[in-house]
Formats: sequence, C-alpha cells, structure tokens
Amino acid sequence: AYGLPILFPQMTELSGKLALSHNYTDAIKAVGGPVGVFSKAYAEAIHRTLAFPKEFMMILAALWVSEFAMTTLDTTNRLARYTLIEIFEPLKDKLPRFSQFITNRWVASAIPATLGILLALTGAWSVLWPAFGGANQMLAAIALFTAAGFLIRVQKQRGLNALIPAFFLWITVSSAMIWYIFIAVPSLMKTSPIQAYIIGTIMIIMLILNMLLIYDFFKSERDVVK
Repeated sequence: AYGLPILFPQMTELSGKLALSHNYTDAIKAVGGPVGVFSKAYAEAIHRTLAFPKEFMMILAALWVSEFAMTTLDTTNRLARYTLIEIFEPLKDKLPRFSQFITNRWVASAIPATLGILLALTGAWSVLWPAFGGANQMLAAIALFTAAGFLIRVQKQRGLNALIPAFFLWITVSSAMIWYIFIAVPSLMKTSPIQAYIIGTIMIIMLILNMLLIYDFFKSERDVVK
C-alpha cells in the first residue's frame, strides 16, 4: 500500500509490533485501512517537508481519496450502463418491450450497481480483482495502439511516440498474463481451486484477446500500406 515506508513506525506501534510480512492485513487495519495509510502517509510526508499541519493535510488527503473513489464509481457505473445498452441493442426489434425495459437508464444503472454491491458485501470481489490489473493495463495498450493508428493513418506520421510505449505495455501485460496463468494460478489451486479456475479462465480469454489485438493492429496497418 502507498505510504507504508513512511508509516511503518506508527504501524508498528498501533498494531502491537506486528510483523508486517506476516500480518499485513492486520497492520493495514491498524492505521485505518488503505485510505488511512494513504492519508496519514501523505500528511506525514507534507508535514516533514513543508511543515504544514498534519491533521489538516490528513483530512485533505482523505477527501481526495473519497472524491476520487466516488467519481470513479460514478464513471464505471455509467460505462457499465452504456455497455449494457449496447449488448441488448440487437433485441430492440425482436423484443421491443424487454429491450425498452432493460435499456432504461435507471434499470441499466441499477443492474451493475447491484452487482458491484453484492461483490463488495460478499467478498467475491477478491476473486476477480487479480484479473482486473491485466484487463486495466490491456485497455491502456488498446488506447495507445488506437492513438498510434490515428497518428499513422490520419496525421501521416510515424507514430513512434505512441507505438513504442504501446508495444512496451503490450509485452509487459502479455508477459504478466502468461506468468499468472502458469505460475500464480497453479499455486492458487492448492488453496482456492474455484478462484483459480475462474481467474485462470479470465486470464486465458484476455490473453487470447490481447493476441488478437496485436494481430488486428498489424493487419490493419498492412492493409493501409497496400
């Protein structure tokens, strides 16, 4: 978690000198969870460097994190609603009433929100969380390849300023997925086989999509050259 090096003395004191490597979760909870770690570490760093009041900076940092979390939640819910509407778009002519109901902005917003709340309350989010990192970085690679394609096709530039980081990110994400499938998932099978199967399946699908991404990019660029 961010801020652990700064807060380690306080964490040791508050958590009864817990061994951080063996009691990571308990140590994090002792200083207020992830938000508490970030807020207190930020306040401590600013207080040491700029001598600003520690309590004020702690409150300010906590507000930043809370605002970021709320805006992120709002954005993801909107994106999920748009995705849901797009998924059921083909049913508009075949099942007009059902399509009208499921694509209603309130219904389409309530469905992903309810699923998210259930994942949070049941703790099932921890099953999907490891796969989120790969999906998140894969989206970043897609964005960079899209920018590179725009520079090459529309701007008639070489697009190396987007291509180089795009390839670097693609290689990094692909390597991480391969490592996770062959190293992390087998070790997870010993403790939580269901979670291992779910995450392994998601990772394999994302890896296939990642390979299709690079194939489509080269294919489209080759067609442009022809």
